[in-house]
Amino acid sequence: MKQKIIVYQYGKVASSALVESLNGLENVEAFQCHFLGEKAFSAILARLCKPATEDYFFDNSLGQLHANIRAYRSYLRRDSEGGEPCKILTVARHPFDWFRSAIIQEIEGHLPAFTRSLGLDEKDEVPDEQIVTEGLQLLLHRILLAFQVIPNVDGFSVARRLQLKESIEFKGQSDFDDFLFLLGRFLMPHFWFAKDFFYATGIKMTDWESVDDGLWCARGSEESVFLIKYEFMQEAFSSFLSRAGLPSVALQRVNEGSEKLFAEEVNAVFKSPTAQELKLRSVSAASEAFGHSQN
Repeated sequence: MKQKIIVYQYGKVASSALVESLNGLENVEAFQCHFLGEKAFSAILARLCKPATEDYFFDNSLGQLHANIRAYRSYLRRDSEGGEPCKILTVARHPFDWFRSAIIQEIEGHLPAFTRSLGLDEKDEVPDEQIVTEGLQLLLHRILLAFQVIPNVDGFSVARRLQLKESIEFKGQSDFDDFLFLLGRFLMPHFWFAKDFFYATGIKMTDWESVDDGLWCARGSEESVFLIKYEFMQEAFSSFLSRAGLPSVALQRVNEGSEKLFAEEVNAVFKSPTAQELKLRSVSAASEAFGHSQN
């Protein structure tokens, strides 16, 4: 009987490395999931049916949907007759470091939004490197302006975000819609565990307890739901394997952001004073819970 492990997380947290490493073990079948549960599947389906969704995000979401539904079925069948043991492994990363990584890995999908935000069109012969640099600088500036209206991360409700159009200058509705999407990426690690993860598993933020350096376990889960702190990845992964009764294995290195297109330009912008101020403001209940509030 195989041990099934669902690596359910919000992406850009070495999940591909975790899944490849786990699938290298005998009698283990690991799945990578960025969304889980009927509520999440409905949201993804709505995105797929939205004509304005950029091709990059459409293709990624469509490719993941089938595998994610299959993984969720395994999770639901874990205690039923004919089902197999199933654990969930998730990962928490410093929110602002995650945001930088997300921009690097998704840059192809964000280029059209950056172009619109700068008031450019296809006729303008502007190098992509310049669009990335100036578009990202404008995005970070706008998010910083948003904090003048909404003073802390936990106050960024959907309703409050919609009101930002009255306080920040945008080049039309499309530019504002693009900003809301990118702002959502900035905020995702702050809200994901309290919303997406809770909706899929029923596990609340207060259910997590530390069981080793960088490793948490959900109370009441009978050691079937674990969380790794990204900054302690190798040590916490080894501890997880031990608790799961699995042999030790070296963590694979795959899909590293430093090899991505425009990574140099993005990293340069994230070293700017604006970026550093945003990092200081990237504090929330979630970041404090997992020890990510020390910037």
